[in-house]
Amino acid sequence: MIGLCSLLLNRGAIAAQPEAATIQEALAAAEKAYQEVDFAAVYDSSCRGLEKGHADVASTARLSILCGISAAALDKREEAKRHFVIALAVRPELQLDRELSPKLRGPYLEAQGFWGAQPERLTLQLISRDSARQMLVRVYDPANLASRVEFYSRPLGQSKFQLIALKSANIASLPLSEVYFQKGYEYYVRLTDAQENALVSVGNESEPVEVGPIRGLQVQGTVAYTPNGRSQEKSSIQGRSLWLPVTLTLSGVALSAAAVYFNVRREDAAHQWNSSACEQPGLTRIEQCGDINSERTHFERAAIGFYSAGGLFLISGLAAFAMGDHSDIRNQQAGNLRRSFDCFTGLTTARIVCQGEF
Repeated sequence: MIGLCSLLLNRGAIAAQPEAATIQEALAAAEKAYQEVDFAAVYDSSCRGLEKGHADVASTARLSILCGISAAALDKREEAKRHFVIALAVRPELQLDRELSPKLRGPYLEAQGFWGAQPERLTLQLISRDSARQMLVRVYDPANLASRVEFYSRPLGQSKFQLIALKSANIASLPLSEVYFQKGYEYYVRLTDAQENALVSVGNESEPVEVGPIRGLQVQGTVAYTPNGRSQEKSSIQGRSLWLPVTLTLSGVALSAAAVYFNVRREDAAHQWNSSACEQPGLTRIEQCGDINSERTHFERAAIGFYSAGGLFLISGLAAFAMGDHSDIRNQQAGNLRRSFDCFTGLTTARIVCQGEF
């Protein structure tokens, strides 16, 4: 497991990072060398880019792939495997080109085997606690890739982000200012390696995650997100919707009423069919009252059909009422939670899970 955590608070000015152009130049040089099948140059440019640090998630993944391929080509098998472990942690869906030689694909397959044996991939979990005015941070890192968690935040309307940096640990507590809950706040989070290359990112400086003011939260709840798709529940709290159970119930009542009508008509037709009016001498009952018998059969079938449909709709309406009570609670819990803490997960990165507790 990852070592003990220590909390490093730096609420002053954030240290300047190298220009993104430095990483992009290294990546461009590595891509150019890769097209020219110059693995020595690919290795030099891509690995140098990772060593310089401060790469975003996409650049970290691509540089790790190129460094892994070139290291394998240069007979640095263990180093190549390590870079593919990083690449697959950041991009679990990564599929290396099958046209590459077994020598180049071998370390990649070994890295796949490593992750396949793990119960969970690289994971960053954030748990917002409104009552305690804190956020718990959990990191699951079986490959020991992460070095620290960088939490950048600012009150809504402010221009300057403040940084709280935590050493990567199983769990750590991150305090939140009271003003955040009164005015709302924006944030973005990065899980980085020792060179401050991003392994996981939630939001960014230009597009931070926004959380509105929090007032009067009483319902407890938990909600989780994954990169496969965001929870379908809306962030706003909505009242209970009764249209479905009401519609089903009213439809059941209407169908049952129609069934009663046809049953009455069927009884009238049956009374005529069994009366002496259909027993005149010389002709059979069918010859005398065939049309009445047809009506009786028609009304009987209609009554059975409407009774069945009405009963089905009534049962469905009652079930919808019963299920709505529980689902409304879950919806309100999830809505309250996302007012306390929210995150985006449209990522091609390691898995992000965001939860909330109050």
